[in-house]
Amino acid sequence: LDKGLRQIQKEIKVQQNFKERMIGDRFLDVAEEFVAVAKVQVDELVDMTADMKKEYSAALAFYGESSKTSSDEFFSYFSTFLQAFNDAHQDNVDAIKKKQDDERRQRLQEEAKKKEEERKESRRARQAAKAAGEFDDLVSALRSGDLY
Repeated sequence: LDKGLRQIQKEIKVQQNFKERMIGDRFLDVAEEFVAVAKVQVDELVDMTADMKKEYSAALAFYGESSKTSSDEFFSYFSTFLQAFNDAHQDNVDAIKKKQDDERRQRLQEEAKKKEEERKESRRARQAAKAAGEFDDLVSALRSGDLY
């Protein structure tokens, strides 16, 4: 960007030295205005790039990486870590859900088994009551003499 800007500035100087200009030619006005705005933006970008390089070097040093490590390689470490972290997190979420499902299924099975036992016990109690009722009827019939 800086090199291209310098080339435009050189062209402006050449055009300024050129004595014959066409009527209505606004190249110099437009180019000078463009250079003024672009120079400020390019200077800001150069400063930001220098700051970014310093920060990147500091990050490399912090993580114990060689100063020759490319940014693609360096940031791929974070990408790989974050992907593995997300996978592990999802595995944990899935394991918790499975455990909860298993516990719910076991609880429902235990409740169903308990209800079945209660039904069996109720059936036994009714049969015992029915048998006791028949026995009581027999005893009553014997006492009253209705059985003879």
